[in-house]
Amino acid sequence: MVLRGNGTMDQALGSLINIVGATVIEGAANNLAKLNNANHFAGGVTVRGAGDIAMTDTGALDVVLDVAGSVQISSGGNLAVSGTVSGAMRDLTVRSSGSVAFGAMGVGRDLTIISAGAVSDNGVLTVGGQTQITAAEQTVTLDSANDFKGTVSVSAAQLELRDTTALDLGTVSLSGKLVVTAGGAVSDSGVLTVGGQAQITAAEQTVTLDSANDFKGTVSVSAAQLELRDTTAL
Repeated sequence: MVLRGNGTMDQALGSLINIVGATVIEGAANNLAKLNNANHFAGGVTVRGAGDIAMTDTGALDVVLDVAGSVQISSGGNLAVSGTVSGAMRDLTVRSSGSVAFGAMGVGRDLTIISAGAVSDNGVLTVGGQTQITAAEQTVTLDSANDFKGTVSVSAAQLELRDTTALDLGTVSLSGKLVVTAGGAVSDSGVLTVGGQAQITAAEQTVTLDSANDFKGTVSVSAAQLELRDTTAL
């Protein structure tokens, strides 16, 4: 199915879209597409050239984006997302009742992930703004050659995070292990609570984790310089 429009595409209340094959959504810049009913795009969705878009799928969903607008995606099953959300003021928000897997993905401003399953990447993530990840009691593994230009905040069981440049950690709450690899300085603008071991690698860089943190397990660091604060035993 191909949807094309030069104006707003708003799904009628109570209507359903159930597509077995591939779906393509195309629109001029500044369009608004709302496909938020109990739809299912079994063959995946490609979105090109549209403005803002919000879409819901009751099952698993594979989405490829080439969008000059903000995007909201909700999936009732596992969610795979790749592509580009371009523009310095454009955000990507994804919600999944299963796992979330990113291919190569560029986001102009903020990335928000809410997942009932694991979060992973098999391509590079480039995020121009803040990144917020909520994956309660799940693993978050973002270990490609990523570039998070803003603060990264995570609530999960375990986190493995790689940034090829400097990395600023926001509020991080983990019941298990933290593994961080950075090509630049590592800092914290929020509190880190780590229930398991913490391992930080930032070769020839400074690591400054001086918030009111709580590292319950062993902390191992490879860096040029370290400043570390723990409000309890360390």
